[in-house]
Amino acid sequence: MTLTTRLAIAMILLVAIAVSAVGWLSYRSLEQALLMRARDRIETHSRQVATDLEYYAAGATGDVAGFRSAVALNGLVRAHQAGGVDPVDGVSGKTWRDRIARRLAAELEAEPSYAMFRIIGLDDDGREVVRVDRMGPNDTVRIVPEAELQKRSNRNYFRETIGLSPGQIYVSPLELGRRNGLIEEAHRPTLRVASPIFADDGKPFGIFMINVDMRRAFDRVRSSVWPGETIYVVNRQGDYLVHPDRSREFGGPVSLNQEVDRGVGTPRDSERIPWPAGR
Repeated sequence: MTLTTRLAIAMILLVAIAVSAVGWLSYRSLEQALLMRARDRIETHSRQVATDLEYYAAGATGDVAGFRSAVALNGLVRAHQAGGVDPVDGVSGKTWRDRIARRLAAELEAEPSYAMFRIIGLDDDGREVVRVDRMGPNDTVRIVPEAELQKRSNRNYFRETIGLSPGQIYVSPLELGRRNGLIEEAHRPTLRVASPIFADDGKPFGIFMINVDMRRAFDRVRSSVWPGETIYVVNRQGDYLVHPDRSREFGGPVSLNQEVDRGVGTPRDSERIPWPAGR
């Protein structure tokens, strides 16, 4: 092999190595840039999703604070303290309850993200004073008859809220809603936002609470996914709230008619309820 041939081969190899090195470096730089852009886009999207979810709870906290100061609610508290009739307006407690119920029913009709309004008194083991929900025929809004009002003093949300100071607001963990004591077949992830109610003399009367239906919020999260992407939402315990496989959401398959409350009972593995449920 002549010297000229050797030099030509060496030059070709040198050029090939140089081109390969430049190409590899360019590819790595481009890859890093694309990864940074993808990461920034994912982070921005995550923040938007988190803000949207936070908005649902924030709106309910504002409504709880507003309803807690309603004139009718103050009249109901005064009537209760006076033995049945408001000494300021001369209106009976029943009339105040009816007025409150009608107003809350109208509010529930106008706010599809809310599932229930409740006023729960401190007396009679935390019996509900007013409850308006969406458990009428075809999930219509209804004012619950007095005979169907329930006692809630044993519920965590009641105990934690009644112990708060004036102006403080309680927000529950996300739980699955129930109907007639059983987990609803169509899972309804629910936040409970509540605040204590006090009389003018500072004595506790009960709590005001809103059940926030989070299904619409999670549907918006699912619809925000970009083509080729997958989105997950998990809570602090690592339970899936949003998952591409809907059967894995809220801790996995649940035996819907198993009567197990938080901390009570030990269901079989095939009937486990790994997700808290309440109403």
